[in-house]
Amino acid sequence: MKQINVAMIPEILAKIVKELELIDEWLDLRIGSEKDDAIGKQEEWLNIYELRNMIPGRPRITTVRGWMYSE
Repeated sequence: MKQINVAMIPEILAKIVKELELIDEWLDLRIGSEKDDAIGKQEEWLNIYELRNMIPGRPRITTVRGWMYSE
């Protein structure tokens, strides 16, 4: 992983937000496609580790959980 400095933080955060928005859109499409308004079959869900691996820089699990429950 490359070194970052304070000046790079806004750009990095913008990339993270963009990735999370793409993940959110993907999840909305997956959930919205269910015919019976169910969340979806469990085998189609992402676990937190799979989600973490999709985010650049692979943040800590506690960070990802914080983002999930921050709303």
